[in-house]
Amino acid sequence: MFLTSMVTVVMLFVFYSALSVAVYLSSHFHKRVEIHLAHTICVLLAVWSLGLALVRIAPSYEKALFWQRISATGWTTIYSVFLHLSLILSSAHLSRKWWVLVLTYFPASLSLFAFSILPGVAQRVQHLALMHSTWVVLPVADFWNRFFELYCTTSVGISSFLIFRMGWKLNHSKEKKSTTFFIFSLLCAMTLGMIFDRFSMPRRFPELSNLAPVMALFPLTVFAQTIRNSQNFWILRKKRWRQQVTQGEILSEADKASLYQFLAGIHILTGFGYATLAVLAQRPAVTNRVLWGVLMLFLGMSTSYLTSLEISEKSRDSISGAILALSAFFLWFEITTVLGRVDVFLSLVILPFLFPAILSGNRWALFMGGAVLFLVQTYTWTSLQSEGNHPEAVLTQILVTVLSGLAILATLFIRQVYLRRLEENRKQLQIQELIAGVSSQFIGPQPQNVKENLQSALCIIATQLNMPWGFLEVSSEEGSVLRRIHLEDGPLWVEPDELTFLRAQTENGTPLWLDSAHLSPLEERHLGQLFAREMLRAIVAIPLQNKDVRCGLLVLGTRDKVAWSKYGQESLRILGNVLVEALARMKAEKRLEHMALYDSLTELPNRVLFLDRLTKAMQRAKRTGKLVAVAFLDIDSFKLINDSEGHEVGDQLLKQVAQRFSSCIREHDTIARFGGDEFLIVFDNLNQFNEIPPMVERITEEIQKPFFIGNQEFLITASCGIALYPGDGESPEELIQAADLAMYAAKATGEGRYAFCSPHLKAEVQQKQTLTSGLYKAIEREELTIYYQPQVEVTTGSIVGLEALLRWNHPELGLLLPGSFIPLAEQKGLIIPIGEWVLKKACSQITSWQKKGVSIPRLGVNLSPVQLRDPQLVQKVHRTLSETALPPEILELEVTESAIFHNPDEAIALLQNLKNLGVRIALDDFGVGYSSLIRLKMLPVDRIKLDRRFFHNAPYNLRDRTIAESIIQLARSIDAAVIAEGVETETQLQFVTEQGCYEVQGFYYYHPLPPEEIEALLLKGVKH
Repeated sequence: MFLTSMVTVVMLFVFYSALSVAVYLSSHFHKRVEIHLAHTICVLLAVWSLGLALVRIAPSYEKALFWQRISATGWTTIYSVFLHLSLILSSAHLSRKWWVLVLTYFPASLSLFAFSILPGVAQRVQHLALMHSTWVVLPVADFWNRFFELYCTTSVGISSFLIFRMGWKLNHSKEKKSTTFFIFSLLCAMTLGMIFDRFSMPRRFPELSNLAPVMALFPLTVFAQTIRNSQNFWILRKKRWRQQVTQGEILSEADKASLYQFLAGIHILTGFGYATLAVLAQRPAVTNRVLWGVLMLFLGMSTSYLTSLEISEKSRDSISGAILALSAFFLWFEITTVLGRVDVFLSLVILPFLFPAILSGNRWALFMGGAVLFLVQTYTWTSLQSEGNHPEAVLTQILVTVLSGLAILATLFIRQVYLRRLEENRKQLQIQELIAGVSSQFIGPQPQNVKENLQSALCIIATQLNMPWGFLEVSSEEGSVLRRIHLEDGPLWVEPDELTFLRAQTENGTPLWLDSAHLSPLEERHLGQLFAREMLRAIVAIPLQNKDVRCGLLVLGTRDKVAWSKYGQESLRILGNVLVEALARMKAEKRLEHMALYDSLTELPNRVLFLDRLTKAMQRAKRTGKLVAVAFLDIDSFKLINDSEGHEVGDQLLKQVAQRFSSCIREHDTIARFGGDEFLIVFDNLNQFNEIPPMVERITEEIQKPFFIGNQEFLITASCGIALYPGDGESPEELIQAADLAMYAAKATGEGRYAFCSPHLKAEVQQKQTLTSGLYKAIEREELTIYYQPQVEVTTGSIVGLEALLRWNHPELGLLLPGSFIPLAEQKGLIIPIGEWVLKKACSQITSWQKKGVSIPRLGVNLSPVQLRDPQLVQKVHRTLSETALPPEILELEVTESAIFHNPDEAIALLQNLKNLGVRIALDDFGVGYSSLIRLKMLPVDRIKLDRRFFHNAPYNLRDRTIAESIIQLARSIDAAVIAEGVETETQLQFVTEQGCYEVQGFYYYHPLPPEEIEALLLKGVKH
């Protein structure tokens, strides 16, 4: 008996489990054919297991046969449905053919008619026998049983093959293993089911017969898990529920769905538990008890199905309340039936079922629950009176009824308070979302998008607060309106006196709340026409103030009835503060951007903004084929004004210059301060070259007009260089560099002029850059060399001296003369190390020749003006003489007249210190600089070199002849020797010798020669 009860409980478990899975599939996922078939399989398995469970505990043969026929509706059709599902999953195109569906369901139809629908046949083919107090279905060897065995075996075999083929096509090995495991479980379940149902098991162990539904649970579970975990065959999509709680509700849709599933689970567990206890306890009318458990199950299923119904939320709550009311009533009725009496406190069973209705917030559900409670209480009252119970029991019932009502009322009151609190939280959340939405419009705003950001923020405010009419005024610190943004499209008419009234009423910083139905006479007089004209029901005006500084006014209106709640007022106040902060931040960011892109002194664009606009102008010119010109202007002699008058005057002058420049250019051109007294102009969208000179001339002429600063008048000029795109550069930097180069070329021709960049200028700059970059490493690379030009005594023709002349063997430009790179070396500060190298190299060379027996009376080495300013010059010369062992009297240092007379006192002292070392001093280029006979007399000079310009034309020009004679006589008067340099012709040689100058240097005798040739010349002898 116990074993029979346990098997029955297992059958009930299969029933409840199958229906639970069916409910889960139907309520959680969208409807598809596959889901319908899976749901049908679960339902058929539930009918199969429930029928067999009731067969086992049936009180009579007729009842057992009835439930056996009910059970047959499940096990005769489940195999065809499962085959259909396998066809869809593996061969969708094959499952759509009608003849395939006919072959799939034809055996199930015949089996269903034979084993369930036709009474006589069903009784004949299903032999029921009472064995060990339980009804058992004994197998009968007839046609229909053999046909069913063939049908289920074939269906399972084909399904296994289809699923095996489906798994073989999968890419993942894990899914292949899952399908193989499912096929194995299916075949095992079928084998065990046949053993328990067909092969002598019912006769030998009747208590364990008819367990095929239990075996079917295993492959179905494996199949569901396989599909659920498969990436290729996961066909179920879970429905999404709304998470947000709407107004007047406690639970969201998602929470209600969870509540319904929870209630469904409670019903299912209650029904299964009750039916299980009824079977195990073997109470009277066990079948009725089981059916009552099934009823609870179906109520739970109905509750779970609510989440899948496409109905309104209100209808879903009402149905849920009705199901809960029926569940409470049936539970109370069943308990009173089992106990056989009516108890006062049993009526309270209904109370817990009212709480979910209270949570759902549906009045119809509350009404039904209350009605059921009232009926139960009335019935209990009547039953107690009819049974003649003591008056105390009646009083107890009255007290319980009153307390129940009070409990419901208290619960409803608490619910209303809770809902009110939820509504407050919702409104606060709405305020926060509104503030966040408005604030997001001003995160990282660009000044050019200020209007769009304000418009978006205003639309968000109007939408959230349902106030579609209004405008926003942004004012300056002086009170003038900078910008007005309207909410509605088209004109928004607000008369000046209406605006004046609104500004006056909000002057103290307090918002103004006005309702058309409650206007004061003053408000009616000023704003009545506004309300009528715009058909407004209410408006609110919020002043925007930042630290007592008015920065705007926000006015919103609505054409609907409105009640000013404290949340709405607080929202607008906060939004006003948000707008104030946003406007202040945008103003600060605009100020910062202005500081980053504009010059603080002249308010002109700076270098960054200029480069950006120049880049865009070049891009437009590239598309349109127009010209772009860049003008580089520099104020002539501005440094002198700045140093003499002070920086404040210089700054004022630059401001006025910037204003003059700005007034001379076109609207779409750009002028910028590039730094100091330098300005740049972009002339954009030029059609031809001839448009440029008139504009530049206008600028240079305008700048020459007087400037007045205080009581002083200033007259200045500006030099201008111009570069064109395309032609002078492909990038903004190249254009600016070309214009700068042209500006220096213009300065070289005089102040107040302009020049265009040319290929010649660019070539010079390119060569200058090449020389400058190579000059730094010329010594290291041993690219410098020294040529020597002999100095000849005319009467004997012998070489009496050599002048060391520097040359540069440039790897790209070839042999370069000093005039092409010495000025660069002086500018870059490289002349001092180069001069030291020349001095040491030349002295070492003379020493080496002396060791070979060649006598060199004199070695001339030039000193740069920069070297004369070197405080270590004397020590360096002394160190060189010591290191090379050259006698001091052989070395003759040549200095130019201009270098000496730039700072004569220091130069004279320096030359005297050099003389003290024993070296000689030669004065080069005498007469071409700032000649002073008095200073010449004071100079410790041993030799004067007569420049070729004084005797080049002397034989043919009396004035030149006179000057040359005077210089030679002057040298003799101060006991200084004279040498003529640059002698190239016989006539020039004859002239200088006639004047008493017998030492010459020039091409007439020798060109500058490299050391090898000089050495050969000296070793060979003297040229005659």
